[in-house]
Amino acid sequence: MGILSFLNPNDSKKINLTQEAKDFIDVLNTTKSLEPISVDVLLDKNEDAYFIEQDIDYGEERNVRISKGRGVSFRVIRGVYYHTGGSQGRYLPEIERVDKGNLYLTNKRAIFKGRFETRTFDLNKIISIENFSDAIVLSGVTKKTPYFFVYNPYLWKVRFMILSQVDNLKKLPHLSFEFA
Repeated sequence: MGILSFLNPNDSKKINLTQEAKDFIDVLNTTKSLEPISVDVLLDKNEDAYFIEQDIDYGEERNVRISKGRGVSFRVIRGVYYHTGGSQGRYLPEIERVDKGNLYLTNKRAIFKGRFETRTFDLNKIISIENFSDAIVLSGVTKKTPYFFVYNPYLWKVRFMILSQVDNLKKLPHLSFEFA
């Protein structure tokens, strides 16, 4: 019986993912720099790419109408119905996965290059970054809140925080990060 056997599988997964993020921070604290990578997307002048994750799902929060009603409908003429009774409806937010593709993180923006379209999100417009067990969420960048379903959302949150807050990536300060 292992040390983590008393935890449910989601807890042990979270421990492993947060440890991977902590290890990444330790490597950056040792190397004191972050090196750009080459990518297959066009970048702006003075923009460098630093991270990529391939084959992820992209989702958006959508309002879905839930309705329930009672009564009877009668056809008056073709395409016209008369309904007796009442109905109630309300809107509930739901996360809908709308595309699949690659997520790139540069020193200026996040780029999602999907099968259907490419979306960009300026890092300086991000108000908050939230991570869940399977996704990272950016607030404030668009009307529809983007959800990136990445392998390690804790690691991606660290990456976003570093690239949005550190000016000189060739000379990194000492980094520390708390995971909730």
